[in-house]
Amino acid sequence: MFVFFAAAGRATADPDALQLVGLRQHRPHWRRKGKQPPLEVTVERPTYDLTVFKVYFGLLMLKIYTKGERVLRVEATVHNAKKEFRRYGLAYFDELANALRQMVIRFLEVLRSVDGCWVTDETLDQLPEPSQVGASRLAGVDLNRARIRAVMQAVLLLSVDARGFRVEQLAGVVGEILSESYTSRQASYDLKKLRGKGLVDKLSGTRRYLAPADGLRTMVSVALLRERVIKPILSGTVGRPRGRPEKNQDPLNKHYHAIRDAMEQLFHELGLAA
Repeated sequence: MFVFFAAAGRATADPDALQLVGLRQHRPHWRRKGKQPPLEVTVERPTYDLTVFKVYFGLLMLKIYTKGERVLRVEATVHNAKKEFRRYGLAYFDELANALRQMVIRFLEVLRSVDGCWVTDETLDQLPEPSQVGASRLAGVDLNRARIRAVMQAVLLLSVDARGFRVEQLAGVVGEILSESYTSRQASYDLKKLRGKGLVDKLSGTRRYLAPADGLRTMVSVALLRERVIKPILSGTVGRPRGRPEKNQDPLNKHYHAIRDAMEQLFHELGLAA
């Protein structure tokens, strides 16, 4: 086992944003006989004042947790260097350490992109428009389709790995999210559409893909706008919960209630029924 870690101040990332890159939140069971090492995310709380966020890539693991009152500690661990790297041993120690260092840097880059994301109105208008990659003319990115949203979620999860991801890996993760068949051919086509919008890049000389920082911010932004802004507000204007409001409301719920009341007045002025 080999571990590389880096420490950073808490102000560099919001711990609440870590779950945005997660897929599942339970312990892995790949150590059982017959099981393959998974691609998995877990959130563990061993004590009341400690939260451990782990990302598994087979025999590789990235972990972030609190260290003291002002420090977040990030670790990259390889549990079996012989299986994960072509060259291993003390003679290649520098090469292995540099690979793990790049994993930690990429991990922090993804967290910063998730913690501070943005999108312009021009981007929202341009995403559904057709694009072109090489000689291929492709359809736009339709965020109303569950399939393309699942592809974006899978890209966010896989982008934590600094080595990039392959089409087969993307197909497996998207199929798990959708709970239905999703082939590598479909994944290749959807990746081309994301490449046409600059959300994903292909690593030169390889068959691997990686999302740049701007692409990560855009994908996280559109996901948040749809799932945490538009849907809650529209559902709140359709039906109000009965009974007295809670005394100790979450700050996010207070914002939702204020926006809901303002949207109801706007709908009334426009003559629009939600």
